[in-house]
Amino acid sequence: MPDGARPQGAPDVARSGRGPTRSVAASIGLGAGWLARTTRRGDGVQIAGRVMLRLSPSIGRRLAAGRRVVLISATNGKTSTSAMLAAALRAGGEVVAHNASGANLMPGLVAALAAAPNATTAVLETDEGALIQALRDLAPTVVVLGELSRDQLDRYHEVRALAQRWQGALSGTRATVVAVANDPNVAWSVEGVETVRWVDLQLPARLDTASCPACARLLEHAASGWRCHGCGRVQPTAITTVQRSNQVAINGTTIGLDLGLMGAWQYANAALALTAVDALGLEPRAASVAMASVREVANRPTRVALDGTHHAETVLVKNPAGWTALVAELAGREPDVGVVVVQNDRTADGRDPSFLWDVPFESFAGRRVGAAGTRAYDVATRLDLAGADVVAVDADPLVVARRLASAGPVVIAASYTSFYEMVRRVARGRGRRANGSSAGVQHHVAASVSSDARRPSMATRDSEIAIGLIYPELLGTYGDRGNAVVLRERLRRRGIAARVVEVAADDAVPSGLDCYLLGGGEDLAEIAALDRLEHAGLRDAWTRGAVVVGVCAGLQLLGSRVLLEGTLRDGLGFFEATTEPGPARCVGEVAIDASDPTLGVLTGFENHQGITAVGGSARPLGVHGDGREEGILGERLIGTYLHGPILVRNPLLADRVLTWMVGPLAPLDDGFEDKLHGARLRAVARAKGASRTNRLRGRLREQLQ
Repeated sequence: MPDGARPQGAPDVARSGRGPTRSVAASIGLGAGWLARTTRRGDGVQIAGRVMLRLSPSIGRRLAAGRRVVLISATNGKTSTSAMLAAALRAGGEVVAHNASGANLMPGLVAALAAAPNATTAVLETDEGALIQALRDLAPTVVVLGELSRDQLDRYHEVRALAQRWQGALSGTRATVVAVANDPNVAWSVEGVETVRWVDLQLPARLDTASCPACARLLEHAASGWRCHGCGRVQPTAITTVQRSNQVAINGTTIGLDLGLMGAWQYANAALALTAVDALGLEPRAASVAMASVREVANRPTRVALDGTHHAETVLVKNPAGWTALVAELAGREPDVGVVVVQNDRTADGRDPSFLWDVPFESFAGRRVGAAGTRAYDVATRLDLAGADVVAVDADPLVVARRLASAGPVVIAASYTSFYEMVRRVARGRGRRANGSSAGVQHHVAASVSSDARRPSMATRDSEIAIGLIYPELLGTYGDRGNAVVLRERLRRRGIAARVVEVAADDAVPSGLDCYLLGGGEDLAEIAALDRLEHAGLRDAWTRGAVVVGVCAGLQLLGSRVLLEGTLRDGLGFFEATTEPGPARCVGEVAIDASDPTLGVLTGFENHQGITAVGGSARPLGVHGDGREEGILGERLIGTYLHGPILVRNPLLADRVLTWMVGPLAPLDDGFEDKLHGARLRAVARAKGASRTNRLRGRLREQLQ
């Protein structure tokens, strides 16, 4: 190819540059993206952006110069919001640069800017973490901030920590910020912004906003909005409000909407887009007509052919908030509609799918479902314990979908990487096993057996077992709710009546429960929980014979001292232990040898900064391969950093807890639970093998040098 020539079909962007460095970098980057598409190695967007940034790290600042830039970020809904906003601006005559594919990290943002050299306005969906750099490099005119909730906690760790990073990046910005008034974390993050246009989405309170991000006080949620009685912060007054299901009021004018995108939640996204339209000086009512024309965003939803006869509707879902909304939508479908739940654990999905236990899959009770993805057995176990009819389990979602399609329509609800892999498979016409790594997940067809058939014959108890889930809105960040579900179901399948008692943070902790479960939570939420538990009589209940299980924050609270937000506080004193922040966060899959050999090897996912030093004669729950002790195993007491949830992944440990409550137990057929346990052990072994291989490669390189 002659010097200066460009590949056929590759955009000519040299004229967009304001200097030779920028134009050459953009041309080379877009050429690399074109080559990737031509060779069917993806859509080329990320490759194009990475090349540009490598050649010219400041290219984003240069590409954005002279344009109106709108950044849109949130945990959920940013792709739909940006698509509706871009459609509205184009209908108004604007030339728009838009990362429509959903590539929302910095490479995707600069690639979108470079691909549209004539655009006067850029509408850029932005990853929550990438927003900080985008604010600095792209100097936006408008920033749209939707809700923050739990997502990819192995990357972001805590919702409040992300909001705090937003706050630092937004402080002093000259941009007009469109922000969700309902979310206390978002409201706190924009306190340093001069111009804010508030949007009331009329959404219910969520687990991720139980405590005030500024002072840790438990928030009061009411119909009028949220309020903190500690520091006086209240929900801001909005100029835009979602009214009923299909109307938005903005600046006192009501606009009816007839959206083409599936889901009632899309009206909340439309409200944010309309407010951004208004902030840009355009007419919202006219924009609403164009927004209604959007019927698909970034290939979502998409229709997948299963065979010559059947198709499946495929939707993307990524986190607890998104799943909860989708489950409500699917629960209203006809009972013959089968649902395939797909969960991968790659970087873009989040490595820990424990959040599935905070999704109300009980709405699927009796419905035909399938489980797929690299975490198929996590999904199958969750659905099975929710009462769903798990028909098939396989790493490949299309294999599972074909199994369900023989009995009726099918919806595939897939995590990020699986969804886009299916989109690529459809485009390529590839067959089975294109879903990526499926090690540890074998094809499995589940027999349709009633739960009664799985119960061993034994006499029932006269009294119902009460399992307490303590302060789930404060200590429920990491899906530890599943520990309560699995204990209840393992008792029921043995013919023992059991119920879960959810104790809200503003309620008194009952003294007569058989078991008290405390989960993991963020630091401020942990402080709020400690303030209440100090007066709850929890230790007295344990002394009288109750069982106590503390996970992560729960473990820290049960010890004698814990350092939180720079202050050393007295814990509940169940055992001698001090928790302080460690030098680095511990994140990843682990397996430990239980200190009690009858419990075998325990698996879990750790995600914590704290290091708990247990004193006295306390017995650890187990020992890591490097000799590090994990948790505590006492009389009717377990403390651990392991999520998963730990009692779901480790049936023997769950039965130890139950034995403390009811005495000897008959064995259960732990089909899915055993497969899940084995799959997680194999995952740890593979990770260790890869780590060992990488170390050997590093040593070899050193020797060769």
